[in-house]
Amino acid sequence: WSSDVCSSDLMQCVRRLVPSVVKYSTRMYNPARFFGVEMTFKANGEDVEVECDAGENLFEVAVGNDVEVKNSCNGGGTCGECWMVFPKDVFDKLPKAGETEQGLLKKMGAPALARLSCQVKTCECMSGKTIEVPLPKRSEE
Repeated sequence: WSSDVCSSDLMQCVRRLVPSVVKYSTRMYNPARFFGVEMTFKANGEDVEVECDAGENLFEVAVGNDVEVKNSCNGGGTCGECWMVFPKDVFDKLPKAGETEQGLLKKMGAPALARLSCQVKTCECMSGKTIEVPLPKRSEE
């Protein structure tokens, strides 16, 4: 195997298996990169400050920044577990949740200002705001 073949195969494998790692890691090494949204996730009692572009999937932004988000469908919009709570002024500016999302939020007992993170795109209205991420429930061993 030549080093070119190994590098190429490895990168293809990485891109296929973990696209968010490739996407976010390329940002870290580009100091000229401008981020339009700077927000904070409040998760596990810690504040995690993140930067991203407007229009990105909120679930992917959180997971890509090592924020633990409860989910069983990997952001597919079918489990209802990845809900997050938004400040009222941000919540009011988000597009309304669809019927399926509303049903999942109700089923999960999410608060009134919650949305499924996998169904929300980041926007400038989130800049400087804190989004609350509920603690994933852990099974007792």
